[in-house]
Amino acid sequence: MSFRTTRHITRETEEAEQTIRVVVRVTPATPGVHTLSNGDPGYPGDPAEADVISAVDTATGEAVELTAAEESRLFEDAISQAEDEYAAAMEDKADADAEARREREW
Repeated sequence: MSFRTTRHITRETEEAEQTIRVVVRVTPATPGVHTLSNGDPGYPGDPAEADVISAVDTATGEAVELTAAEESRLFEDAISQAEDEYAAAMEDKADADAEARREREW
């Protein structure tokens, strides 16, 4: 499950302040499973991933190249948000599944 998020970065240039709108696709990390319920060995998890879809100067509409530092900060923030959203989505799913079980048991 991946998420798409939009972030704004403010960059100080010699001429002026530049605001960059960045669209990022984030796939949160998935946990590994040590052992399956039938006793078989499990499988490793997958690390979180983030990819810049676009980076555009909001004033000019022109594409912008991000620095490595900007990408790093952006990816850390976006991955953290995606992991929070993923955890919330899994919690909502678990709640819905539990409610459905309770309704079936009635």
